[in-house]
This record gives sequence, C-alpha cells and structure tokens, in this order.
Amino acid sequence: MVQTTVVCMRVVCEGFIGPGACLVATGYVECSKPLAVAMIVVAVGLSGISMAGWAVNHLDLAPPYAGITLPTPEAHARLLTIRYYKLLPVEDFSVRQF
Repeated sequence: MVQTTVVCMRVVCEGFIGPGACLVATGYVECSKPLAVAMIVVAVGLSGISMAGWAVNHLDLAPPYAGITLPTPEAHARLLTIRYYKLLPVEDFSVRQF
C-alpha cells in the first residue's frame, strides 16, 4: 500500500511537470495554430491534476478547519492582485493597453 504523502507528492509533481512540458512544447510549434491551442488546452487540463494533491493537504492537516484554510490563501492572493493592479502607473485601464 502506498502512503498518502507519496501519492500527494507524485500527483503534485505530475500536475506541474506536465503543464510545464506542454507550455515549453508550445513555444516550439512553428505556425500551427490548432496544435498550439491543443497544447495549451492540454496544459490547463493537466494543471488540474496538481489540485488533487494540493487541496487534499488541507483535509489531511486539519479536517475540521479545511473549509477555512483552503480559501484563505486564495482570498489573500486575489486581494493582493487587486491592490497591486491599482498601483500600476496607467491612467486608463482598457483592453487596448493589454
């Protein structure tokens, strides 16, 4: 029987290495737009595998508080993104600038 920590580490590694390899391979696609889009779709799909190993850590460490410990870092990341987005030296935030 395989230990839980080994499974979590393996799933997280597969979830990071797979998308990384797909994104690097996307850089080497010459002029094939469908192939480039397919590689990015596969990369995003494989990145979901890492969530299986990452999200379960909250359940393993503190099962009664997993509902609090899982969204708290996510909320902090979103709030910091909004805060630093407003600090950018741009007068008008529009789609054309990006």
